[in-house]
Amino acid sequence: MIGKAVSPKVSGSLLVAALALLTLAWWDTVQHLANLIVNVDTFSHGQIIPFISLWLIWDRRSLLKAEDTFICWLGLPLLLLACLLWYAGVLLEMRVVEHLAYVSAIQSLLLIFIGPLNYQRLLFPCLFLYLMVPFGYALIPFMQQLTADMVVWLLGMLGVAHEADGLYITLQSGVYEVAQACAGVRFLFTSLVTGVLLAHLTCSRWQSRLRLLVVAAAIPIVANVIRVLGILLISEATDQSFAKDVDHIIYGWVFLSAILLLLISTAYKFADDAAPYNGEVIVYSAKSMGNTGAAFTVLLALLLPLSMKQVIPATFLATVEISPLQPPVCQECGIRLLRNAPTKNTVLEVGATKAYDVTYRVQTDQITVAAALYCPLLPGSNLMRPARALLKNGWSLDRGFAAQKKEFAGWHFKVQRYKRGAHSKMVWTSVYMAGEGMAEFVDIKLMTAIQRATFGASAAAVLSASVIVYDPQDTPTAVFEKLFSTFSPDSFLWAEIKPSMKGRRVCVE
Repeated sequence: MIGKAVSPKVSGSLLVAALALLTLAWWDTVQHLANLIVNVDTFSHGQIIPFISLWLIWDRRSLLKAEDTFICWLGLPLLLLACLLWYAGVLLEMRVVEHLAYVSAIQSLLLIFIGPLNYQRLLFPCLFLYLMVPFGYALIPFMQQLTADMVVWLLGMLGVAHEADGLYITLQSGVYEVAQACAGVRFLFTSLVTGVLLAHLTCSRWQSRLRLLVVAAAIPIVANVIRVLGILLISEATDQSFAKDVDHIIYGWVFLSAILLLLISTAYKFADDAAPYNGEVIVYSAKSMGNTGAAFTVLLALLLPLSMKQVIPATFLATVEISPLQPPVCQECGIRLLRNAPTKNTVLEVGATKAYDVTYRVQTDQITVAAALYCPLLPGSNLMRPARALLKNGWSLDRGFAAQKKEFAGWHFKVQRYKRGAHSKMVWTSVYMAGEGMAEFVDIKLMTAIQRATFGASAAAVLSASVIVYDPQDTPTAVFEKLFSTFSPDSFLWAEIKPSMKGRRVCVE
């Protein structure tokens, strides 16, 4: 027994009510996803996917049959899994997990209220909604380096004098960087989404669809390399007087439209003479099971408790006042405090309640120590972002340096190197929470999730120390060890967040 037959009108009303309930319960997730979709700075394919899906559903409306509409109980376990996935995303503050859970919950509701027969007829436009979830940011560094390597290879093939240093390419007219905007990731995913749609509309055989998707991935990569190479060559020929304008024009509508037209023309080459979709599906046996109100009652039981996570104001959380932080000093210890005043725009301010940084001289080196105080229970207090936001003004993570882990004075630090031109900076970073200094991404995420789920003593801090090095091979471990052996890492933190008998500390202000 998988469900109870109902009229399309009743089923549609229940579906609309369930979708409204889901949106209300997960409003923060829905709002964040909507902002990403309409934001032109994110992957641009997201803006049109919901409309394409709706158009495909409307185009197949004649295939939907009233006699195949019934409450399908098979969708309830899938809805429960989607709810659990969403809650895990909230606890771990992983937005992409929340977005995937939301789209999965929509799939479950459709399966519940229109039945598996009609859902199967709408399978592609429903699953197509997954592509509106922004993803692929992790590919940006890889695509930057790939583009730079291919451009450097082509410059060598063309005999153009140049020098290459990672993402920086030096020509006679100046130094150029293959920036994130030049990685072509948005272009790649726009092409892939278009390829998925074309493969569905023009091909029926999986072999043809797969070939089309490979072409959809290859065309934007090659085209982006040609675009970057063309900009460099034009800049070299015009002494940089024309390259900027060309960049904005070509990378815009004209270049993208030309490549998409090429992809569409390629799709017809792989097209086959498949018969149009006729809505034939596997027939299930629908037997009566309870009444239709039971399904909606189950939905209320699943979604309403989870919605409380969204509607409880953060202002109701217990807070603790934090006293000013005084950086440690010493006499005749070889470490001298150079700056005691907090900077106006501290580098660790993303989502932080309080932040400060100071600079010490350790023998001939200067080491900057920055600390930021966080309440993981508050929205936006992502303890993983500050490490990336630490270095500004042109500094970027050196991908050629393998990140290391250091344990010192009972703390675990993550060691990374950043570059800006010929200069390098070594950075030690640790997250202090629940009486422990952690460096592993998984450990920090899990501890944050535990604190959020239990409303525990969650006041936390990010501690970071950095030293500029002039030799790329130099790893000034002795400087960090000298600092933290003279001043323990705890001495750079606020006293209120250290283990004490004061009881639970839920938040800070």
